[in-house]
Amino acid sequence: MSSEASDDPLFMNLDDGDPVVIQASMEAKQTLQQSLNAATHKHFPEATCLVKAPFIDRSDTNEQALVRTSETALANPSRPICHLWLRVTSVMDDLIFCCIGEAPGALRLNRGDSFVIENALIEDWLINDNGTAFGGFSLRVIRSRLSNSEQIKFDALTGIREFKTLPVS
Repeated sequence: MSSEASDDPLFMNLDDGDPVVIQASMEAKQTLQQSLNAATHKHFPEATCLVKAPFIDRSDTNEQALVRTSETALANPSRPICHLWLRVTSVMDDLIFCCIGEAPGALRLNRGDSFVIENALIEDWLINDNGTAFGGFSLRVIRSRLSNSEQIKFDALTGIREFKTLPVS
């Protein structure tokens, strides 16, 4: 676990080539539509719905990070990629409308900045219903690799008390 600065939220690195991380992303992609259906049909009316998407880090040029699409990846082939959680505000067909909740300051993204993300770009999803989390496959990987004391801190930071499987509706 590492934090850039005391004012920045806590962010953790996962190796994109790690087979466990790849499997977590595959599981998230396979169940994404189910989560979007739950979100749009208000199965969890008080829940926070999030998606994780890749962004191109342009902090070394003092430019705002970009959503990593095939076009932005071609224009920025050697730039590092960061993966950010975004709050879902609405869904329309294959598009997810979302906004920034937290991001490292160096990415020049502000709380509330809005994005439209194609379903195909989503790497993970999370529905947090008052501490019961559905999805969050990459978070499960991170948590599983922490010591017991770090898990307690992680749980307090995320507000997650337990992970469950999303019921099929």
